[in-house]
Amino acid sequence: LKEHFYSFKLSELSRVRSKYTLTLMKLWNANAIGKLTNTTIKGSLNEWESWFLGSDKDGKQRTMSAGVFKRDVLKKAEMELQSLYPDVQLFLTTKKQGVKVVGYELDIVRLKTHLRL
Repeated sequence: LKEHFYSFKLSELSRVRSKYTLTLMKLWNANAIGKLTNTTIKGSLNEWESWFLGSDKDGKQRTMSAGVFKRDVLKKAEMELQSLYPDVQLFLTTKKQGVKVVGYELDIVRLKTHLRL
């Protein structure tokens, strides 16, 4: 996130309830070309954990099992983001080497809304 710029309006941030959703919004905004457009966020399991969980006070990266991370962090953020932006669809792909999870790819697609005249 340090390498990319992002910004939000206060009205957007006031609706967010989860720190994981806020992190997902930051990732979306930082990786999108323009304001919250279609984008793909790719990363290794370690990168995703770093983005969402950070590190403890000793500087050691926090971790959790891939299944628990997906269920408790990614799915929770995905559900809240979809409730905040009904015109958005998220497609989460788990990247594996054999049976071991090595990363995730998240496609965020903003559906076209009809313009009222």
